Amino acid sequence: KMNKSEIIKNLILLEDTSRLEAVMLSRTKTSKITDDCATELANIFQKYFDLIVKNKMSIVSARNQFGQELADHTKSCIQKAYFAGMDYVSASTKKPVAISVKDVNYIEDLTIKTVNAFFDKVYAIPIKTEFISLPMLFSWIQGIPQTAVYSALNQATVSAFQDLNDTSQIDNGQLIFITRDDPKVCEICYPLHQKIYQPYDEKPRLPIHPRCRCRLLVYDPLINY
Repeated sequence: KMNKSEIIKNLILLEDTSRLEAVMLSRTKTSKITDDCATELANIFQKYFDLIVKNKMSIVSARNQFGQELADHTKSCIQKAYFAGMDYVSASTKKPVAISVKDVNYIEDLTIKTVNAFFDKVYAIPIKTEFISLPMLFSWIQGIPQTAVYSALNQATVSAFQDLNDTSQIDNGQLIFITRDDPKVCEICYPLHQKIYQPYDEKPRLPIHPRCRCRLLVYDPLINY
């Protein structure tokens, strides 16, 4: 028969285990959401790219005809990734996270930059479809969607976590740099894997390079990263 202290200890252990499972689930879920957003946005870019190239549209004509639609789709994907980052911080800290004007402005700015990057890249490509296939041409701009949504995910994570830290709602304000730890990890990001950052350390601006999949996560010494 357990005494009172043993019961309390087991309850705390059970609560910690449940919390850690929720954090790991949230981490996996947000990565999947972001990857799905990158795929969704890449498919949208593919659609408009094919139309522009096949119809040999001028940049003015393409922007006038597709610019707003492309911006709406891009914003939707960026928002999903951004909200996923906020949800992850909330699950990791057990604190409510609210969207601010700063977050809204960031989403708007990133949407504009991403759409501009698409058009800039499309019209920087020497489009000679008689020599180069459309899939090969499109491969030159494929990195834009993934870079955009991972920018949103990481910005949301850092911003929400910093807000909680600044308002003293959390005790441990550390973040940890995590790669996917697979053969695709580049030589730039690999040395940073599992590096821990204190609240006011200068942190790497993610994504570090196009198609970067690395994340800054809430550090918890009980979690195996």
